[in-house]
Amino acid sequence: MTLSVTLTLPIPPSVNGLYRNVAGRGRVKTRKYEAWCSAAGWELEIQRAGQIKGPYEAAITLPPVRGDIDNRAKALLDLLVAHGVTGDDRLCRSLTVKRAGTGSWCLVEVRAVEPLP
Repeated sequence: MTLSVTLTLPIPPSVNGLYRNVAGRGRVKTRKYEAWCSAAGWELEIQRAGQIKGPYEAAITLPPVRGDIDNRAKALLDLLVAHGVTGDDRLCRSLTVKRAGTGSWCLVEVRAVEPLP
């Protein structure tokens, strides 16, 4: 088991742009979200992300982005689950999101924590 994972990933779209309603199909991922999932997934492969089994804390550092920074966290946490870096995102015990630095990438740090009693 890995105790911590640090990743540099493309900035995710805002939660407001992840899904759209399609008649007869319901909610589906937008093209922008699918493109980000693909690009970020490849970055996870290149960076050889480890696995955090059990509860964890996540810290996300974003460059200056428009809109609410908390709207970026959902896509990142869902990506980590989809690629097996973490278990279900309900295992996330703490989440911090901040703006810092410059550039077009975000930093995601995930650290294993002790289970709740």
